[in-house]
Amino acid sequence: MAGVWDAAPPERWQAARFLATGRAMRRVNVHLTDDHLAEARSLIDPVVAGADYAGKVLAAANASVALPSDPLVALWQQITVAREWRGDAHLVVLADNGLGPCDCLVLHTATGRLPTTLARATRQWDDEEWSAATARLVAPIANAFSARGTFQTVQGRSA
Repeated sequence: MAGVWDAAPPERWQAARFLATGRAMRRVNVHLTDDHLAEARSLIDPVVAGADYAGKVLAAANASVALPSDPLVALWQQITVAREWRGDAHLVVLADNGLGPCDCLVLHTATGRLPTTLARATRQWDDEEWSAATARLVAPIANAFSARGTFQTVQGRSA
């Protein structure tokens, strides 16, 4: 996002994020006792401290943020790290299996949960990139059938 750091340094953006989070949670009456907060932190803190962040950039970035003094917002930040770790892990699996960003978007639209027109308009993949991604995804399926219409071995696995 061009110019974002010109508007304010990262620390101010982070402070605003934590302030907005705390206000939003209190607006909807999120309230945890000190005992509940302590118990939750005793469970999540070791997970965050011991996590492997290799290839998990959003989780790593969130884990590097100093926790705020507000205990509820600090818990929210630790949960955010765990949530981003999970999301990043999905991306690692996709990349590890040779799926690129456009391939993933084609798969997402194939579920019917994201309209192709919206995905194409907002992600700006051109026709050539979209067609190539679609072909990469379809090829293993098409190649799995023999001329007689039975499954063949695909990538070393029998069907």
